[in-house]
Amino acid sequence: MHFYRDLKKLVETYPSDVSVGEWVEAVLSIYNQAKDFSSDDKRTRMRQREIFEQTLLEVARPYFKSDKPQRILAERIEKFLPELFVFVEDPRVPSENNAAERAVRPCVIARKISGGTRSAKGSDTKAVLMSLFGTWLVKGQDTMRMCRQMLISANRINCQVADKAILSHVA
Repeated sequence: MHFYRDLKKLVETYPSDVSVGEWVEAVLSIYNQAKDFSSDDKRTRMRQREIFEQTLLEVARPYFKSDKPQRILAERIEKFLPELFVFVEDPRVPSENNAAERAVRPCVIARKISGGTRSAKGSDTKAVLMSLFGTWLVKGQDTMRMCRQMLISANRINCQVADKAILSHVA
């Protein structure tokens, strides 16, 4: 989790600043309470998510637009607040994004080794292909069969579009 690492780095960077340590402890305390929370009642989960969001926002708010070391992370909390406690409301959502980070790691390493695709279109194409193949793998689907099926479907759609275009010119 990037945010957790950034909190840890903040404390390491400002070890003598007591306010930094206390702030990080307060943020982590709210997160840990959220991780420990559970309820079978959807309304209770929704309400508790709102409480966690408001509590975290109150901890972050004093540092918005300040010159304090916590400012950048406090502003990140404000920006991403709606995404931070989704796991409280929906128990199917993990409380961290480790799986997502592990999924993109091979692509990041390949990009660093190769120097990238050297064009925006190449990067977009690679991102789409990595997403497709990654999704098929996670779903346990045969990637070659799914790729072939996708290409055949795209070919059919292109043929239908071409047929319509030809028919409109003939008529």
